[in-house]
Amino acid sequence: MLNFFAHSGDTVDESAFEHVMDGHHWAGDGGFAVFWMVTFMIIIGITVYLLLSQANSRAPNQEPLEILKARYAKGEITKRQFTKMKTEIKKS
Repeated sequence: MLNFFAHSGDTVDESAFEHVMDGHHWAGDGGFAVFWMVTFMIIIGITVYLLLSQANSRAPNQEPLEILKARYAKGEITKRQFTKMKTEIKKS
């Protein structure tokens, strides 16, 4: 059965076969496992950062005067209140 992995005429050392099959050959005694774990965490971190930065950029970032104009246009405040608030905003 082990000769399946050998080239024609070659023999396979059973201890070498067991070494490959128990993961040491592929994982490098844990080195690749740590590498992929760190890589995965970096990818997750970048994804979360990008999602949060997009969410923050979508939030309305209006200037106080623009908010005041919108409130006046909706009828939430009177012209007198609008004028008074506008004067206060321009002072600061």
